Amino acid sequence: MNEIEYEKMQESAAIGQALSECVNAIMAEYDATTLAQLQRGAYKYTDCGPSVGFLLFDGSCIWEGDDRAKNPSWVAHVEDICIGSIVEGSDAEVLPVWFNLLSIADGSDRICDKYPDETVGQLAVRRWYDVLQSVNDEACSMWHEANDEEV
Repeated sequence: MNEIEYEKMQESAAIGQALSECVNAIMAEYDATTLAQLQRGAYKYTDCGPSVGFLLFDGSCIWEGDDRAKNPSWVAHVEDICIGSIVEGSDAEVLPVWFNLLSIADGSDRICDKYPDETVGQLAVRRWYDVLQSVNDEACSMWHEANDEEV
């Protein structure tokens, strides 16, 4: 192995470690050990009951109901997270919002500049709640538009 190959291997390992820190920090917010538990926590503790999906390194996705979400080993394969919501009592839905953990892990996400003293795990949790709140706010607003009677 030459010096360039060694440096690339070291960089890949560091990014992998940072990605793991991102996912594990978000999971810790719900005491989750599986993606299914994270999905359930987001649904249970948010007014709009969002759906959460995960894009894996191999290009496949894990959506709610996917048996892989129950296996803790898949946590290490997450690269992107998607949060969206249907709006109960209407035909509306909040378009899914994706966020890339790799951009947080490598420092290219704009949130990294905004909070330079935070760890990648803290930044990932911050991004998670920003996206979750945005989807929740939009879904609640749409729900009220569809279901509140005019006075």
